[in-house]
Amino acid sequence: MLAVEGAYSRAALLACGVVSLLIFRALYRWSSGTNRSGLPYPPGPKGYPVINNLFDIPMNKEWEVYRELSKKYGDIMFFKVFNTPIMILSSQKVALDLFEKRSAIYSGRPHSVMMHELLSMDNFFSLLNYGSWWRRHRRAFHQNFYPNAIPQYRHIITK
Repeated sequence: MLAVEGAYSRAALLACGVVSLLIFRALYRWSSGTNRSGLPYPPGPKGYPVINNLFDIPMNKEWEVYRELSKKYGDIMFFKVFNTPIMILSSQKVALDLFEKRSAIYSGRPHSVMMHELLSMDNFFSLLNYGSWWRRHRRAFHQNFYPNAIPQYRHIITK
């Protein structure tokens, strides 16, 4: 009987150890300020567990709050709200550098299980990630929906 109880207590101790390690690893990742690839996030206010920076996001006069925060953290600030990353750019120079000069890097779309896998909407133009397939769809869309294309649809519009 004692041998069975000892086996159960060892198994329970091992399970507690594994759960503790997973909790410590999660807490370390949360407190270390690094992303999945191990690179550090840009500076920003320290958040709380689970809700992260929920209380740091301003509800009114956002521009004033972000201007004050940019004096402390710089032109690029990082927030997380319920594990959703948010990057705030507080200067035109940084915004142009990231979104104009490096647009190919940052032009992706978030993956939606509902839209992509459950509804099979992988090839919808608005959900495509930037790349050769997106450029092909964009070109076809632009050829038919730019302002000068209206005359070719005049006979349909007037019916």
